[in-house]
Amino acid sequence: MLTAISSGVTTIRHLSTRWWLSISAGPPTATDEKWAIDQLLPSERELWVQMSVQDRSHAVMVARRFLTLRADATRAEMAGALLHDVGKIRCDLGTTARVVATVIPPRLIPGFSICGRWRDRCEVYRDHENLGIDLLLSAGSEDATVEMLRGLGSAAGDLAQADHI
Repeated sequence: MLTAISSGVTTIRHLSTRWWLSISAGPPTATDEKWAIDQLLPSERELWVQMSVQDRSHAVMVARRFLTLRADATRAEMAGALLHDVGKIRCDLGTTARVVATVIPPRLIPGFSICGRWRDRCEVYRDHENLGIDLLLSAGSEDATVEMLRGLGSAAGDLAQADHI
């Protein structure tokens, strides 16, 4: 029971921090944007520019922390760090709605009219990791990049640590 409560508190703290950083973050600086784009294949760049300003800012922050943990990161691993949330481009939800979608299971959202469309977007959001994998596979990303999003390989643990605020 205490483990479940502790896990819930940690999740709420994590979501609150992520929400605050998302709404307070501006776009990546021109230097950060260039640095990120230089890490990506041309087809990955096409995905990068579709990400929201908040997601790109978050991705740069995570990638910089990832590089601190993994100083010898390859280009493919850096692409994984920068594009770890790329599947969110398919959900069409803003920052606050994403927090709600994380906390409230889509099955609890009514299925009628506008609520039904919102529920569908919440379901897409909750599957953003798999959608991101599909997008990277379609973009021709290297295996190491895709594996990181699958949570495989030694770089995946460093990415998880860098992404956890």
